[in-house]
Amino acid sequence: MKPSNPPKKLVHKRQFNGKSKFSISWRIPSISSLLELGKYAHLWIFWLLTLLVFPFFGSGYFFLMDAPFVTPIGIGWEAFANAGFYYFSLLFAGLDTVFPLWLVQRALFFVAVFLLGVGGYGLLRERTIAWAYLAGLLAMFNPYVYARTIDGQIGIVLSLALSLFFYASLIRYLRSPNRGYLVRLVLFWAGSVMWMQHAVFFVGASLLAFVGFRFLENRDGRFALKTLAVSGFFILLLNANWIVGNFAGVGKTGEIVGRISQSDYQAFATDAWPTNLYFNTLSLHGFWGEWQKRYVPTYFDNDFWQVLFVIFFIVVLFGVFSRFRNTENTEKFADRSLLLLAVLAYVLSLGISKGNAFAPITQFLYDHLPFYAGLREPQKWSGILLVAYAYFWGYGVRAISRFAFIRNGFPNAMTAMMLALPIMMTPTMLFGLNWQLFASDYPEEWYGLRERLRTASFDTSCEVRAASESGRCFDLLVFPWHQYMGFDFARRIIANPASGFFGNVRTLDGDNMEFGKIYTSSSRPESRIVESYVGPGGSFPKGLDEAEAARFVADLKRLGIRRVLLLKESDFKKYGDWLAEIEKYGNVSIAEDNAKLTLYLVR
Repeated sequence: MKPSNPPKKLVHKRQFNGKSKFSISWRIPSISSLLELGKYAHLWIFWLLTLLVFPFFGSGYFFLMDAPFVTPIGIGWEAFANAGFYYFSLLFAGLDTVFPLWLVQRALFFVAVFLLGVGGYGLLRERTIAWAYLAGLLAMFNPYVYARTIDGQIGIVLSLALSLFFYASLIRYLRSPNRGYLVRLVLFWAGSVMWMQHAVFFVGASLLAFVGFRFLENRDGRFALKTLAVSGFFILLLNANWIVGNFAGVGKTGEIVGRISQSDYQAFATDAWPTNLYFNTLSLHGFWGEWQKRYVPTYFDNDFWQVLFVIFFIVVLFGVFSRFRNTENTEKFADRSLLLLAVLAYVLSLGISKGNAFAPITQFLYDHLPFYAGLREPQKWSGILLVAYAYFWGYGVRAISRFAFIRNGFPNAMTAMMLALPIMMTPTMLFGLNWQLFASDYPEEWYGLRERLRTASFDTSCEVRAASESGRCFDLLVFPWHQYMGFDFARRIIANPASGFFGNVRTLDGDNMEFGKIYTSSSRPESRIVESYVGPGGSFPKGLDEAEAARFVADLKRLGIRRVLLLKESDFKKYGDWLAEIEKYGNVSIAEDNAKLTLYLVR
């Protein structure tokens, strides 16, 4: 049997200067011809697309604002009680014994975006496979994923990718209940929550919506309750490490949520620039990092991005209408659920931003829903809006392709436009995120010091007394005191990686956010001690005398600290001046000094 859509490659001869020449004429293949590439064609296609996103040449790390796993990963009790991704960290720790850690990080970024494509494809694979590729393409290329990736929030990207698999499994389970689908949806959504703990709210909303609409169709209350109870129980069970850790007072999530205030909500509010709040949010923009100009925005040198989004949104609406008008549609529970979730996600993504008519809803949730305050960055809800877009986008393209004038006259042109549209809306995803991703490494001086610290001896008197103000002990204090600062080797502002890099010793470095009106939201007692000297209103900027130097050193000793590390980055000079004064009074001495750092011994 001949294929219904043969490849559109033609080889023909033409005359040039009297000689016969071969030339190749190529036309864009139809979507359905991709089906002829084999059962796993989508894996190869999304793999190749991911190669267009990330540069794999050269060794070294991607140093981004919030990039995780650029330093050795802790796997001890504290990490177990705090890190939702603890089980993944065990895997990475094992890989770190075989491969360079920078390669593990590179693979993590690659897999996250690749899974977006495969997950988006899986949403529609069993319903409209020819257009499922478009759902996967949109899941990869969009402003939400771009902003989170370039900012280093790869955990949020992974959470979104796993949630796509969850929705596909949930739809299949509610349509044809069996244990296999139930296990999949539990594992995928549990994994999504591990990577982004705030996703627990997305889990609850999604399960209630899907199971609720399915109940309205089959009136099977027992099945609905069983689905909610079993899936909810096991999703929480797989995340019990950080949940129990916080209720036991060991984990930090509850502590962090308790410190979040109205200033945090305003600082991380969804942004209205460059259009307006409603259009910005609808088009998956509005991430608070965008107005800080930490990266090239998606609309850079793209004057028609608003027009492109309007075209895209019209196609999505076609998808919605085609699904609800289809009398043969047996999965309207899925369509209704995703439409409801899209509206909910849009409203909640707007947050409490100025001029938002729906702000009281979010404010009510902040004030009354337990732990919702932890979702101080409401634009994370836009990930659910993206899922709905991917779902209805594929159906919308299918509906438009059935128009007679397109089917008979412009099928290839329509295919080309639909394939190009997500990339045209987010061209900054291509080529190393618009050439903003580059590999670099820590200075050799950092590596050398880390090796010497491995064999250094440390005073354990803090543990013996166990009566320090903080109740914890540290070995090394790191200056400058900032949670985020610029590093020459990273060529941008990033989260201070010192505590992770020098993880072989107990390192105390800054956890002061210094964002907007917020200097710090930390309640760590030892941070308060350090900030009483170097923070705003601290004693050092007012004048450092011998008595103040002695008091500072005495506090360090109570914390167990016998070494102070000055990294020669950012505003290190003022810290160097303070330490020079303290050295003059004989309280510290220089043990090591080079172009990148100075190590002081506390005397």
